[in-house]
Amino acid sequence: MFKKLLHALSLLCLALSVQAQDLKVTGIVRDETGSPLPGVTIIEKGLSSNGTTSTSNGIFTITLKGSSKTLLFSFVGYLSREVNVSGRNNVNITMSADSKSLKDVVVIGYQEVSRKKNTAAIASVKGDVIKDIPAPSFDMLLQGRVAGVNVQNFSGEPGVRNSFVVRGNTSVLRGYDAARAVSSPLFVIDGIPTTTDDISQMSYGQGTNTNLLAGLNPNDIESIDVLKDASAAAIYGSRGSNGVIIIKTRKAHAGKAQFNFSTYHGMSEQRKLTELVTGAEERRMKLDVLNQYNQWEDNYKLPQMLTDSLNPTFNNNTDWQGLFYQRGMIHNYDMSISGGTELVNYRVSLGHYNEEGILKNTGFKRYSMISNVSIQITPKLSNRTIFRLYRTDRPRSVNERTGGNFSFKSDELPSSFYRLTPAGEEFLVGNSRKMDKNINNSMQLSTVFNYVVLPSLLFNTTVSYETSNSNRDYYSPAVVRDNGFGFASSFADKSEHLTIYNTLEYTKKLGQHTLNLIGGQNMEYNAYRNTYADADFIASDYVNTVNTANKNFSTASSAFQEYGLQSLFARVNYDFKAKYLLSAVFNADASSKFGKNNRWGYFPSVSAGWIISDESFMKGTSNWLSYLKIRGSYGITGSQPQENYLGYNTYTVNAAKFGDKDNSPATTYNGGSVIIPNYSSGIAQRNLSWEQSIQSNIGLEATFLKDRIRLTVDAYSRGTSRGFFDYRLPIYSGYDLAKTNAIGIRNAGVELMINSKNLPDKSAVQWFTDFNISYNQNVITSLPNGGRSLIVSYDGGAYGFDYLLDVGKPVNQMFVFENRGVYSRDSDVPFNYITGQPLKNVVGVPYKAGDPIIVDQVGNFNIKEPMDQIVGGDPNPKYTGGINNTISYKGFSFSFFLTFTMGRQILNSYKIRRYVKLFDGSGDNGETNLARGALFDLSKVNYWKKPGDIADIPSLSLRSADRDYHYAWLDGSTMYIENGSYCRLKNISLNYSFNPRVLKTLRLNRLRVYGIMDNVFTLQRSTVPDAEAVNAYGIYDGDGYPIPTKFTLGIDLGF
Repeated sequence: MFKKLLHALSLLCLALSVQAQDLKVTGIVRDETGSPLPGVTIIEKGLSSNGTTSTSNGIFTITLKGSSKTLLFSFVGYLSREVNVSGRNNVNITMSADSKSLKDVVVIGYQEVSRKKNTAAIASVKGDVIKDIPAPSFDMLLQGRVAGVNVQNFSGEPGVRNSFVVRGNTSVLRGYDAARAVSSPLFVIDGIPTTTDDISQMSYGQGTNTNLLAGLNPNDIESIDVLKDASAAAIYGSRGSNGVIIIKTRKAHAGKAQFNFSTYHGMSEQRKLTELVTGAEERRMKLDVLNQYNQWEDNYKLPQMLTDSLNPTFNNNTDWQGLFYQRGMIHNYDMSISGGTELVNYRVSLGHYNEEGILKNTGFKRYSMISNVSIQITPKLSNRTIFRLYRTDRPRSVNERTGGNFSFKSDELPSSFYRLTPAGEEFLVGNSRKMDKNINNSMQLSTVFNYVVLPSLLFNTTVSYETSNSNRDYYSPAVVRDNGFGFASSFADKSEHLTIYNTLEYTKKLGQHTLNLIGGQNMEYNAYRNTYADADFIASDYVNTVNTANKNFSTASSAFQEYGLQSLFARVNYDFKAKYLLSAVFNADASSKFGKNNRWGYFPSVSAGWIISDESFMKGTSNWLSYLKIRGSYGITGSQPQENYLGYNTYTVNAAKFGDKDNSPATTYNGGSVIIPNYSSGIAQRNLSWEQSIQSNIGLEATFLKDRIRLTVDAYSRGTSRGFFDYRLPIYSGYDLAKTNAIGIRNAGVELMINSKNLPDKSAVQWFTDFNISYNQNVITSLPNGGRSLIVSYDGGAYGFDYLLDVGKPVNQMFVFENRGVYSRDSDVPFNYITGQPLKNVVGVPYKAGDPIIVDQVGNFNIKEPMDQIVGGDPNPKYTGGINNTISYKGFSFSFFLTFTMGRQILNSYKIRRYVKLFDGSGDNGETNLARGALFDLSKVNYWKKPGDIADIPSLSLRSADRDYHYAWLDGSTMYIENGSYCRLKNISLNYSFNPRVLKTLRLNRLRVYGIMDNVFTLQRSTVPDAEAVNAYGIYDGDGYPIPTKFTLGIDLGF
C-alpha cells in the first residue's frame, strides 16, 4: 500500500513539474511594412510535432512543451526566424521579405522555377515594397530598387512615361527624337506581353501621350521579376532584347472572406523655382550692367521702363512663375475582397487615384478594377480568369504658342516691371473654356486553363483579349490666341490585342536526376486605327468642338495599322543532385513586320549553375556561409522595328506634292485623286532582318551568417548587331531614308546587390538594409559607310549644337567647342605668327577681351565646325543604384530610401538661353531686350567687366562694338556642360501597426497608419534646379514639368 501511494505521489509531482515547464505564447507576425502575415508556420525548436500557423490577421498561439524555449518562424517568400521566448508570454515578430535572391520561385516566362535552381540573372521586387507610395504608375517606383535597371523620371507631370532602361541603351537615331532616344524592355502582365509603345504619338504625333502602364494600380501588384540576361529573356525571342519585366497581380486565396480598405491623402508642391530678382532690385542690377559698359552716347535712348521707376505701368513686382503653379492635392482609395474555398476562390479589387498637378490645368485620375477568379473544375482541370478594366483622365496644359507647359518659354519670362491685369492673366493661363482632355480606356479579359494529363505532364492554354481606346479633345479659346478666334482638335483611336498561347510541361525525377521540359506556341495579333480632325477660326468659344468655318484652315485624316507575331519555343531544365544545374532555351519568331524573306528569327540560349555550398568539402563553412552558387549564361535575343510595313512600298494619297514635296498644299491633279510614292521613307525594305543581341552573363549568389547577409554579383556583356538605323539614300534615288541593319552597340557592366539583416533575432529593434549599384559602359561598335562618324544636330536651345556617333565611343556624345574661360585682355588672344591676325570665331570676327576662350584644336587660327569640336560630355550614366533602410520596433516601422545616378554630363541649355535672351542683342534693341526680360541674380555671377578680370562668364556688354558677330553664347560649348550626377532622398516613411489587443477590440484583422514624404531633397553639383529632370540626351531646357515633393498620410485596415 505504501509503495502504491509513493508511486502515485511521484507521478503527481512529475505532472506538476511538466505543467510548470509548459509556456503559452501568443503574438502577431508582420511583414516589414507592418502588415499581418497569415499562414506563417510556427514550430517549437527541437519538437517538430508541436506547431501552429498564424491566422488571417497574423495572430498565433502556441504552448511550448520542451526545454528550448525557442520558436522557429517560416513562410514562403520570407526569411526564416529563430526567436527565444523564454519568460515571455507575448511576442511580436517581423519577418523580412526574401524577394531579392532566394525566394522560392521566380517567373521566367511561361513557367515558374525554383530560385535556388535558377541559372538566369533575375531580380525581384515584392509589391508590398512599392505600395502606398504616391505615384501614378509602378514603373517609376522601381527607380533605384533593382541593379541594372536605370529609371529616370525626367518629368514630374502626372501620368507621363519616363525612361526605363535595362542594362544600357541600344537606341541609335539619325535625328533628334527624345521619345525614342532610349530603348525600353518588354512588360508582361499576368503572362500577357503588353505593348507600351504609344503608336499614336510615335507614328502620328497625336494622341494623349499618357503612360500606358499607368492604368495598372500599383497596389494590385504582387511581385515584379526583372529578366536581365538572355537565358531568362530568350524565350520571348524578338521582344526580349532589352530585358523583360514580369508583373504578377495579386490573386485569390482560399479561406474566409477578407475585406481590405486603404486610403491616403496629401499634397504635392514644387520643390524649387528659378531664382529671379524683381522690382527695385531688378531695375538696379540692369542699370548697373549698362553703366558698367556703356559710353555716354550709348545711353541716349535707354528704355523708359528702366528709367521711369515712378510710372505705375512699369513699377511692379509681378511673380510670373507663381502665375502657373499651384499646390496639388493627392487622393487614393483601394478596396478589395477575397476568399472562397479550395474549389472556387476570388479576389476583386477597386481603385481610384487622383493627383492634381503642380501646374494649373494638369493632373491625373485613374479608375481601376481587377477581378481574379480561380475554379477547380475537376481534379485535373482548373481555370483562372482575370478581368481588368481601367480608365485614365489626364488634363494637360499644352500651350499652342510655345508647345510646352507654359505661356512663355523658360528663357522668355517677362520682367517683373510689367503689371498683370485680369485680362492678361486670362490670356496667359486661359479661362473656363480652355480644354485639353486626354482619356484612355482599356478592358482586358484573359483566361487560363491548366490540365493535368499525367502526374508529370501539364497542359496549359491561355487566351487574352484587350481592347483600348483613347481620346484627346483640345480647344484653345479666342482669348488666348493671337488671331482672336478659337481652335479645336479631336483625336480618337482604338487598338486591339489578341494573344493565344499553349504550353506542354513535363517534369520527371529519376533518382538524383531531375528533368523539366516545356514547349509551346504563341500567337499575337494587333490592330490599330485612329481618326483626327481640327478646325481654326471658330467664332464662338461656346462651340468648343471641331466645326469647319473655313476648309482651308481645317484638316481631317484617319489611319489603320495591323501586325502579327507567331512564336514556337522550348526550354529544358536539368539538375543533378539539385546542385549541378543546366538550362537551354530555343525560340523561333515570325513577324509580319518583315518581308517574306526574313520573317523568321531564331533565338537560342544556354545557362548553367553550380551550388557549391551543397558540396561535402564546404561543410566546414556552414557556420558563416549559408549558400553559394555560381551561374553563367550565353544566348541571343532580338528586336523588331516599330514600323509595321517596312517590307512594302508605301504611298501617299491625295497629295500632288507640287514644288515643295513636304509642304505643297495641292491635293489633286486635274480634278482627280493623286497617289504617289512615299518619298520620305516608303521604299520597300525586303531584306531588312532582325536586330540581334548576343548576351553573356556570369553571376554569383551567396548568403552569410544564417541568411542575414545576401550578396548577388553579376558581370555581363550585351552586343547588339544589325541594329536598325535610318540610312540616307542618294538624291538620285528619289527617296530620303531607308531602314537598314547598320548599327552595332555593346553594353557591358557589373551589378552588385547586398541585402542585410543588421541586428540579431533576439533584438527588439530590427534593421534591414537593401543596397544595389550597377556600372554600365556603352560603346558603339559599328556604323554605316564603313564606320564613318555621324553628327546629329539638335535644333533647340539658342543656336543648336551637335551630338556625335562614333565607333568606340558611347551613344550621343556631346560634340562641342572646348571652352577655357574668358579672355582677360586683348593681349591674351592668340595670333597667327605668319599673318599677325588674331584668332577668329566661327564667322571670322577676331576675338577680344571679354570673349570666351574657344580652343583652336587644329591650330589654323579660325574656329570652325567640326574640326575644332571635341567630345565634351556623355549623357549616359555609368553608375546607378539605391539604398533602402527599414528599422522596426514593436508596431513601429521607419524607412528611408535613396537613389543615385553618377558618371554622366548634362547640358544646361536653360542657362545659355537666358544669356542669349538678355545679352545677345546690341545697341537699342539689346537694351530693350534686357529691360523686358526677367533677370537672374547677377551678384552671383562672375562675369567679365573690365580688362584684367579673371571671369567665368563673358562680357555682358550690349554695345555694338562688343557684341555684334562675337557669338559669345554658343550652346555647343563646354562652358554649359555640367556634372549630371545626383543623389536623391527619394522617400521616407513612418508606419504604425496596432497590436492584437486593439485589433480584437475593434474587430479588425489589420490596422495600420502611415505617412510618406516623397522626393525629399537632392544632392547635386549641377546648377540646374533638378539634375534628374533632363531628357534622354542630357539636356535641361527649363521648359519641362518640375518633379514635385509629395506629402501623404494613409490608413490601411482589414477585416
